[in-house]
Amino acid sequence: MSEKTRTRVARAEMAARSLVFDVMLGIILLSSAFAGIAAVVEPVSQLRQAGGMTAIDLTESAQDEALEAITGVPDGVWLQFTENGNPIELHADALDWPVRLLSGLGSSLLFGCLAAAGVLFYRVVREMRAGSPFVPGNPRRLRFIGLLLLFGGVGGQIIESLAKIRFLEATGAANGTGPALSSFTLNLGWVFAAAICFILAEAFARGRDLSEDVEGLV
Repeated sequence: MSEKTRTRVARAEMAARSLVFDVMLGIILLSSAFAGIAAVVEPVSQLRQAGGMTAIDLTESAQDEALEAITGVPDGVWLQFTENGNPIELHADALDWPVRLLSGLGSSLLFGCLAAAGVLFYRVVREMRAGSPFVPGNPRRLRFIGLLLLFGGVGGQIIESLAKIRFLEATGAANGTGPALSSFTLNLGWVFAAAICFILAEAFARGRDLSEDVEGLV
């Protein structure tokens, strides 16, 4: 292969890599924008509704009954199966505004944190595109991303669980005779995602130290 051909191949490879990075950066920015919009729209949407809905787990006695025959459902409240039959949706015709606002705050917190994390990840990828993945700012950005995922993911779930409990208390659907279980749930997937970000941050920091050592040897 001639020198001119190798140069053309190298330029084509660089152009392809740049295109991939440009597409990634565009997707990250769009995703961050949508998450930021959703963080504002979700609680506003909840406040504009008179009632609300939450997914519930049924008590053992309610699980043994047909949906139409479940007893203990207060007036103005009804049950509905989702497409796959699980979980059950509990709907209410009317709720006080604090309950409706709380129902949207969990998702709002998550979307807001994802929007901020997307902006930070955009800056990480931009540095990688520029050929400087181990700049001092990238480990710090990755740690912040991990904290945002942890705060938004776990914090959002805590708020959603509290909102569900408050929803059930407001409707009386978990008062001992109602069909709903009042429980607190936590998905640890966000914890693992945050842990991966912290590990990547440490790897980038080690990479920066190695690159500085190499530069010192030259």
